[in-house]
Amino acid sequence: ERKLERGAYIVIHPGTGAARREWPVAEWRNLAHQLAAEGHRLVFTGRGVREASVVKQITSGVDGATNPDKI
Repeated sequence: ERKLERGAYIVIHPGTGAARREWPVAEWRNLAHQLAAEGHRLVFTGRGVREASVVKQITSGVDGATNPDKI
């Protein structure tokens, strides 16, 4: 079982519960890359299969980003 390291994280939950209110994955990826480049460690959360898929798309290739599937 993997655990988060001690220290500060920014927790991001991109889910809204309604597709029409969602921010595009590309925008989330831009934000994630920017925050990671600034040295922040990120934890993305999601609920259910759909949000898990979105989180996986956002975090793929982003250094310093963790999602619950990786913990």
